[in-house]
Amino acid sequence: MAAAAAADPTVLRYLPVPGEDMAPLKPPGFASTDWPSVAELLTFRSNGIVTYRDDFVYATNAAALAARIQRWLRLPALQAAAEFRETRDRKSGPALKIPFDPRSIDTVSYRPLDLRYLYNRREYVDFPKRLLQDTWGEDNIALFAVEDGTGVGPAVWCHGKKPDQHAFKGSYGGWVFPLRNHTPESRGHFFAPNVIGGLSAAYGRAVAPIEAFDAILALLSASSYTTRFAFDLEDEFPHVPFPADPAAFAEAAQIGSRIRALEGFSAPPSPEFCAARLVGRASGPVLDLPPPSLTFTSAGATGAVALRRDQSLRIVDVPERVWRFQVSGYSVLYRWLRARNGEAITGASGANLLRAALDIVWRIAELLFQFDRADEVLCRALDAPLTRADLDLPSGAEVALADDDDSTPG
Repeated sequence: MAAAAAADPTVLRYLPVPGEDMAPLKPPGFASTDWPSVAELLTFRSNGIVTYRDDFVYATNAAALAARIQRWLRLPALQAAAEFRETRDRKSGPALKIPFDPRSIDTVSYRPLDLRYLYNRREYVDFPKRLLQDTWGEDNIALFAVEDGTGVGPAVWCHGKKPDQHAFKGSYGGWVFPLRNHTPESRGHFFAPNVIGGLSAAYGRAVAPIEAFDAILALLSASSYTTRFAFDLEDEFPHVPFPADPAAFAEAAQIGSRIRALEGFSAPPSPEFCAARLVGRASGPVLDLPPPSLTFTSAGATGAVALRRDQSLRIVDVPERVWRFQVSGYSVLYRWLRARNGEAITGASGANLLRAALDIVWRIAELLFQFDRADEVLCRALDAPLTRADLDLPSGAEVALADDDDSTPG
């Protein structure tokens, strides 16, 4: 055929192919599987909170945020406007007219394992994602995923507080998929109508929505998931290979429950993962990190994290995997410390900061252990996964709905 076409181009038949540029030459992600994506399984999704002035309305402790807002409210209008960083949708004038209200300070999932405090008023936040916040209610959990460029590390993250738009990897945004639906007329969750029934039929018992959520979290956090499916995750949400084996599903749900507790701060790390400890006497009163390349000193399988440039205060017995742990390029431990650089490490607030730093090290250590456990279940799931038909789901249809974008000024 090629030789004939070379001799006579008129024998070629051209057919239109949908898509632009190189897209028609690239098969879609997960084309060789019949597994549902996160966006097929959960029927509500939203971007997280968007402030456009994070340095102004976020802080790592509530007292500092309260002091900042109260000081700002006393400034002359021109200086206040400059500090506010006005945008098209948010000017300083309306915010200046409203007295400080401590009830507006809200705890938000800012980044993986990084809870921060937000002055959560519409006058201060460009896109507060009101529908997401109303849907969240007083108690919710959510998976956070991106639909392209997932990168290495877990393919999803679980947040127990309303998330910022960059709460997955610190940049490029993503999508929040809450679990609980608090509206009176709902089933109490945001799973697509047939998912829980399909899982229950497949496993021969009633499956609770939280079990399905936890199983998804475990399978998509498995250590090898993002490397196995790196090509597919370039432009697709993660897809879920629910195991056909009921015992494997139960194990995934149990592992996911622990991952959820660690990522969402609803439980402390287990004692066996709390080996890292503080050593030394700080030469100064504040956290003073060295450059990233000098912050961690390896000593075999473990090493030390310097909290002062002169190494006078360190966290030791830190596994190198913990130090290097990333979520899609976001260095979780270093970025947590860097966000608090310059804060006091003496007195009550300093003691709280140092305890929190140790807690992050311990949580990452246990999470890596749980991700490895999840990988064993993932291997079993890949041998015999459930299909969309098993779950009575339409083929490849995303059912998740995006919330309003708060684009109307005011």
